[in-house]
Amino acid sequence: MSEERAILAVAGDNTKTDVAIVDPDGTLRAAVRGPGASPDLLGLETSLHRLGAAIDQAWRAAHVAARPVRAAIGVYFLAGLNSPAAEARVSQAIEARGWSAAVQVANDVFGSLWAANGKGEGVAVFIGAGINCVGRLKSDARARFACLGPLSGDSGDGHSLGTAAIAAAVRAEDGRGPQTALGRSIALYFGRATAGEVALALHDGEIPDDHVLEVVPLVINAAALHDEVAEGLLDAQAEEVGRYVVAAAGQLGIGSEPFDTVLSGSMAGGEDWPTVTRIRRSLADAMPQARIVISTALPVVGAALAGLAFIAADDAARVRIRTSLNARALQVVGGSAYLNLPGQ
Repeated sequence: MSEERAILAVAGDNTKTDVAIVDPDGTLRAAVRGPGASPDLLGLETSLHRLGAAIDQAWRAAHVAARPVRAAIGVYFLAGLNSPAAEARVSQAIEARGWSAAVQVANDVFGSLWAANGKGEGVAVFIGAGINCVGRLKSDARARFACLGPLSGDSGDGHSLGTAAIAAAVRAEDGRGPQTALGRSIALYFGRATAGEVALALHDGEIPDDHVLEVVPLVINAAALHDEVAEGLLDAQAEEVGRYVVAAAGQLGIGSEPFDTVLSGSMAGGEDWPTVTRIRRSLADAMPQARIVISTALPVVGAALAGLAFIAADDAARVRIRTSLNARALQVVGGSAYLNLPGQ
């Protein structure tokens, strides 16, 4: 096995895996995107197989002829690693593969935290189809949540919001809830006569469950037109995100000092987005010291920055990798079609 004085940066979720080869001075040598490699979703062996294939493709793109290759440090941010036990299990398996001399393994939301401030310190909330929250101090003390869906009381994500909107529309139609324009917009969007028919089609599998996410823009549009039910749904989502931040700060023992609160994902794409505006308002009351930062950088950028921090690289190296590592730099491999998607 050949040795390289390089950083192996990896960020993998349910749909895609990004791998970057970075020199100690922050020069990007190669970046590829392959299929998802979440151990939680795929199982450990399938995940490792996909990771290994993507890593090999990255070294190939970096024009390294002698393979396999061992990097000096590998940072692996992977979805579904929500406990120390899960991190340890995956870390041990990756160490056995020999992809890097040193190994750092953590949940992929840590990638957004590192990408946002280059220190990996503060609290980060990912808000997309799902939701997750992590936190970290300079001492490496961490905050985390089980993220088991309904079993751990999770809400605030896009799927939960879409489901709640359909439920509110059905309740309005049958008289259990207040009137809302969501009923008509949801019915028209799915080509049904009523929201109740949409709910039944989802229940029977005629409409795939992942189409629930397509209701989210309808909620945002209705709220913009001051539909009280839609506004209430977005306010409830923001309050739940605020509860995550407050809980994470409590786990970390953060006092009154300001700290970064990083928001990422498809529902937190900009300062003026309705979700972000409401979260900011919610936290202004619940935790005013939370300093909101929007991160649209790829989590693999965070993995690269964590690797550069491990080798004590200088500021110029960090600037160099931030400038060069983006969606346009990724070479798609292994059948992955997930490129240049908002919040990805």
